[in-house]
Amino acid sequence: MHTLFHINMGGVGFGRGFQILIFLSFFFPIKTISKNNSPSNALCIEMERNALLRFKKELQDPSNRLSSWILEVDCCKWIGIHCDNSTGHVKKLDLSNVQYVKWPIEEEFISFRNSPLKGNLSNSILNLKYISHIDLSYNDFGGTQIPKFFRSLISLNHLVLRKSIFQGLIPHQLGNLSNLQRLDLRGTIPGSITSLGNLRKICISGNQISGPIPEHIGNLSSLEYLDLSSNELSGTLPESIGLLSSLKHLLIYDNHFEGIISEVHFANLRSLKYLVMSENNLTLSFSVGWEPPFNLISIELRSCNLGPRFPKWLKSQKNFYSISLSNAKIVDTVPDWFWNLSTSYEYLDLAYNKLSGKIPDFLLDASNTVICLRSNKFHGNLHRISSHVSQLDLSNNSFVGSMSHFLCHPISRNNRLMILHLQNNILSKHIPDCWTNWMLLETMNLDSNNLSGKLPSSMRFLINLEALHLRNNSFFGKIPHFLKNCSSLITLDLDLNAFHGKIPTWIGTNLSNLIFLGLRSNQFSGLIPNELCHLSYLQIMNIGNNNLIGSIPHCFGNFTAMASTRHKKYYFYSVSYHMYPDDQLPEIAYVIAKGEEFQYDKTLYLMTSMDLSHNNLSGEIPQEITNLVELKSMNLSGNSLRGNIPQQIGSMTNVESLDLSRNQLSGQIPQSISKLSSLSYLNLSYNHLLGPIPTSTQLQSFDPSSFLGNELCGLPLTNTRSTDKTTSNTENEDQAKEGDENFIDQWFYLSVAIGFVVGFWGIWGPLLISQTWRRTYFRHMSSLCHNFS
Repeated sequence: MHTLFHINMGGVGFGRGFQILIFLSFFFPIKTISKNNSPSNALCIEMERNALLRFKKELQDPSNRLSSWILEVDCCKWIGIHCDNSTGHVKKLDLSNVQYVKWPIEEEFISFRNSPLKGNLSNSILNLKYISHIDLSYNDFGGTQIPKFFRSLISLNHLVLRKSIFQGLIPHQLGNLSNLQRLDLRGTIPGSITSLGNLRKICISGNQISGPIPEHIGNLSSLEYLDLSSNELSGTLPESIGLLSSLKHLLIYDNHFEGIISEVHFANLRSLKYLVMSENNLTLSFSVGWEPPFNLISIELRSCNLGPRFPKWLKSQKNFYSISLSNAKIVDTVPDWFWNLSTSYEYLDLAYNKLSGKIPDFLLDASNTVICLRSNKFHGNLHRISSHVSQLDLSNNSFVGSMSHFLCHPISRNNRLMILHLQNNILSKHIPDCWTNWMLLETMNLDSNNLSGKLPSSMRFLINLEALHLRNNSFFGKIPHFLKNCSSLITLDLDLNAFHGKIPTWIGTNLSNLIFLGLRSNQFSGLIPNELCHLSYLQIMNIGNNNLIGSIPHCFGNFTAMASTRHKKYYFYSVSYHMYPDDQLPEIAYVIAKGEEFQYDKTLYLMTSMDLSHNNLSGEIPQEITNLVELKSMNLSGNSLRGNIPQQIGSMTNVESLDLSRNQLSGQIPQSISKLSSLSYLNLSYNHLLGPIPTSTQLQSFDPSSFLGNELCGLPLTNTRSTDKTTSNTENEDQAKEGDENFIDQWFYLSVAIGFVVGFWGIWGPLLISQTWRRTYFRHMSSLCHNFS
């Protein structure tokens, strides 16, 4: 039997907080620790009971978790204590606070936050001579030093202090624990670790460990598992790592490693199966014709430098089930041999390179395969995919032509595809009417192609659809009635098309889960239906730039998600999908705010927006709309709204962008607007507002153009009564004066010209017409010349 040590100490940062986790049981899986004591036929040893009571005395227990630790109760039955059934010696001390580590609701998070033990760790537990398991993880020891007496607990095979907020250096004496087989710590990796010749597993992921990997890590000849992922480690990877002939897992992703990785680093890694080096500044450079000594199962090299040519050493790796080469600076055509390496992979990620060529039919054996080829230069028609593919992302490429071959001639009718992303390609023609083959679809994104026509009726079978993105195409017709069957929709984005007709009332009654509604820049007409007010989860409503008429419904003040402070992240991430094993690619939405279009993804759950701009809406702004205290952006510009700005607008304290420009609003700006401390964009221009601009830090900092076209005064306007209209009148008077002067000048020059013509022809005209007059004129002129001479 082999024993596995596990030590984990958690802290708050390098130089302040560290974690150490040691497990000693290599061949046996670590199981979840039960809070219930194991059955015991022996009574607690008195000396050990007294040691535990002294240990308790040094602790602070705000949630009274140790209430059972009293003399009247056998200590083997205390919460968190496990005794040997035969001897009665304490074998386990489990006071971890992990029952609420993954809290689904806020109340459980509060329970977690209020439950950690605090205080100091007493060395009285040194009297527990036979203890083999200590777990104090997820508590708060408030920056106390990591106890050095852990080195004396020679019977320990399990020590867990994960995320318990210790401070100080990790004791180098841990290197004296010669039986250690698994080590998990937080801080700087001590050089003494390389003396632990029996160490088989180092697990240091998800902490804030900094500094380099010890140069002599190759001395750990028994090491089979090395996980340094998600830390702050830096420097180069020691070449001695290539001596670890027993190493099966090399996981160093998400650090700050840099430098060249050559074949020397892999010289003797014959047992290596998992190579995960993503998110580092590493360059893999191998000799031409190098053949690796390993045959990998998982290859994760995301954001490393493998280019510019496609790595030929992959040709020998024929058994992988997962490969990620995204953002690897590869500028090349994908060779044919690569597509034929394996038919059993579950994860293929070549995204964010400059890979070109055509892709083949994906004939795969593995179930639930994820394929991500987004943001490359792949071209040609869409090819068929195996029925086992569950997620396909071919977005941001140059695929052309119809989707018919892809959709209507599937390899199998039992398709498992749930996520389909084809946005930002050059796909054209109509959407084929073949969706009965793809009834498991949850997310479909066809944004920004050259697609046109009406939506096909077979889309009514997509009853599992949660996100439908069709923006920026040339679809037309009315929103089809059959979409009411897609009652699971959370995102409906039809922006930038040519849909027309009235906004269907069933959107509000049948699509009750909608969070994002995008109908902007179409040709919708008629009234805004009151039924939209039933969309209690709605966070973003884009219906601007249409031909809508009538007034804004008063019930718009009832949008719960825009008015409440409840957490929203859960809902938008329910339609997120996993394109990376450790990451989520969330939903995407485009929102007009602050005069620009913004794309929201990871922060989308925080965004709330209402855009009714550039329609033909009339009437007053409903007072009820000020109930939307969680609204971040409101755009009502470019309508014919009249009346006053609602007096209670100051209650919308979270609004960051407010655009009421180019309407017919009148009266004074409400004083309460000065309470909008989050406001960073305001446009009230070109209305009929009058009077002084209220005073606040935000209002006076805006550009004067935010207030032009009104009869307002005060800062940031420069004149005492500086309005665009007054300025316009002054300009008109100046133009009138200038016009009068130009008019006089024009008539003056015209009169001179007319006088010249009349005078000229008044003299010379008769002379030309009458011969008698000519003779008399020239005789007279000759006589005058004779007299002068």
